[in-house]
Amino acid sequence: MTSTGTLAESIEVGYIQTLRSSNRVGIYTKGGNETSRDRSSVPKSRDARPYVDQRGAKSVSRPPWYDSEKGGVTGLSSGGDAKIHTIDKPSFVLNAKADDGAELTATEGTENFVLSVAAKPFGSGTATPIPGGSIKWGFSWSQSIDAKGAGSGGGAATQSPDQGEDVSSEGEIAKNSMHSWLDFKTKEQAKMHSASTLVDNLGKASAAGPDAAIALASTVEALRDINPRFTATVDAITRSSLVGADQLAVTIGAKGSFTSSQPVNKNAPAKIGFNLMTVCSSPLELLSGLTVSVSVTSDWRDGTVGVARFPSVSEMATGKVVEAGSSPKGSYNVSISL
Repeated sequence: MTSTGTLAESIEVGYIQTLRSSNRVGIYTKGGNETSRDRSSVPKSRDARPYVDQRGAKSVSRPPWYDSEKGGVTGLSSGGDAKIHTIDKPSFVLNAKADDGAELTATEGTENFVLSVAAKPFGSGTATPIPGGSIKWGFSWSQSIDAKGAGSGGGAATQSPDQGEDVSSEGEIAKNSMHSWLDFKTKEQAKMHSASTLVDNLGKASAAGPDAAIALASTVEALRDINPRFTATVDAITRSSLVGADQLAVTIGAKGSFTSSQPVNKNAPAKIGFNLMTVCSSPLELLSGLTVSVSVTSDWRDGTVGVARFPSVSEMATGKVVEAGSSPKGSYNVSISL
């Protein structure tokens, strides 16, 4: 690229890449029948090349550029030349097997981009695509996968962009706009998977919006039928009783109808088992989380210690530990797991 005129100031020139749409699907089959689809989608957004430095730290290109660190941006002054280059290799990772034993046998989907050469003043302003400096390109993920994991099919194609093609040089990058979920078509399909997978998919399908409406409904009905059993574990960090164990009353869920009284001591946690539909009217209530209220009876003092809140299904699926409360009456931590 050469500046043939007089520039009022030095500028930066570089690549802006806009992800126009992205849909990726992994298809799992068992005994010749499809059991699930692992799906992800990204709306139109700014694309940014990821980097890993010598210390292993991860980052992405500085806005608005697609590639600010590997030759995709340079300066240009009056009468000067600028050379830029970049590369993009779309990829995504799928498990070879699903938790129900089904194998990955095919992928589907497409990626569509607009790559533009743009210019902007140093340190300020917005990037403006240079007329005639854009190309539209896409990639197909449609391929079959053999028993050895090798794929056949797919490929890339390029074409000239539409006149006045809109580009995204600001806002959230594509990677952070992605939604992924298991795209179940029926509750029977969903019930072939583990309860922890279904609880995790409840949050993912809900966040994905209308595209995942059937998957969300299938996940909800499967959880209702399975009615999985959870375990709440209460650990005494410090006990309230001067001698012996504390006696805890543990109430779980918004319904407030499930209470268990258990002794707990240091290194001797209380474990309370409960079924999902005992504490929820619908599995959808897990989207707003569960609460665990802890009250203590001891030889020192009685009263409510506090409430542990699990605001997301992912925290329950991973067994995150939440503090129930601390006071002169003792302190306790709670975890919920499947």
